[in-house]
Amino acid sequence: MTPKDLSQHKLHVMIVEDDKTNQMIMSSLLKEMGVSVTLADNGKEAMSKSRVNRYDMILMDLQMPVMNGFEATKSIRSIGDQYYRTVPIVALTSSIMSNVIDKVLEAGMNGFMSKTFDSSEIYTKMTKYLKIKPEAAIEREEKTVGHKTVKTNVTDYEIEDPLSSMESLSRGDENFKKELAKLYIDNIEELKEKYLEAVINKQEEVAGKVAHKVKFTLESLRADALIALVAKGKQVITYEDSDSLTVFSNDFMKASDNLISALKKV
Repeated sequence: MTPKDLSQHKLHVMIVEDDKTNQMIMSSLLKEMGVSVTLADNGKEAMSKSRVNRYDMILMDLQMPVMNGFEATKSIRSIGDQYYRTVPIVALTSSIMSNVIDKVLEAGMNGFMSKTFDSSEIYTKMTKYLKIKPEAAIEREEKTVGHKTVKTNVTDYEIEDPLSSMESLSRGDENFKKELAKLYIDNIEELKEKYLEAVINKQEEVAGKVAHKVKFTLESLRADALIALVAKGKQVITYEDSDSLTVFSNDFMKASDNLISALKKV
């Protein structure tokens, strides 16, 4: 269901997010609701902008370069003015495990929003934290939190069709869809280069950071083959035999190239 129009409230929201794809999708959804949007690429930039403008809400990614979301929130909350102590700051996170939520609340954030970027969820969070009474209740399914079981053999998958998942995000806007496809391709190219290199060099921390950055891209495209292979890469790092690494590398490159080829058709 499409959320109600919020334009009558003249809301201004700052999105603090380093991933351009996430920025683009989130901005589009908010603007469709009639909400003005300002973007910040990291926590430090968010700090600077929040001193100049007063936003009705701040949507804060957690893992960012320069200054992460936890540090930025603590810094904003420490400013003496009442506004900075009370402005709603909502975490943007792909993980809703209890330890992450505890850290979110300890940093001074009001709550969290999952990076599924569902328009109904965004509307519900906006009305909740800004204390806006919804004009009508929005029905939505409650999602069960848990670990998703994925296949780990790339040969079990057909080539993904990212076009179907992009239709709902673009809502018929062809220019938006093409720009989104370009951002997706950039993210997957980066994954293909940096993740495989990290696995080969057994750099578990680097691999984790690269995987986190592209997580939303893969999930929004329903790219099950690559999702499975990224999960498998964490295991391959611990292997000693070169044969397993060779098989993984070939599968990873094939799945990446298949997805990129499909996106280039947009």
